[in-house]
Amino acid sequence: MSPAAPARPPEHRSVADDVAHDLRGLLAIVKGFAELLLLEGASSEHCGKILRACKRMSEIVDGCQDPGRSETEIPKPAQPAIDPPGR
Repeated sequence: MSPAAPARPPEHRSVADDVAHDLRGLLAIVKGFAELLLLEGASSEHCGKILRACKRMSEIVDGCQDPGRSETEIPKPAQPAIDPPGR
């Protein structure tokens, strides 16, 4: 994994930075609700899939925001995080 990119002044923020910030906020909400569902007794299998998908999306967002990181360095999932309908 490459080192974190240095912080940029606000005037140099890119669209990717803004999108990454917004996606992280949404992921935090989804992750928080999945964790709450686990505490309330929901299926650990289903909540685990949600949490793994959140982690994967977070890795993708981090990879897109680091301009020095090549596409081949962004980890690919071994299997889909969410089962297709009908399973």
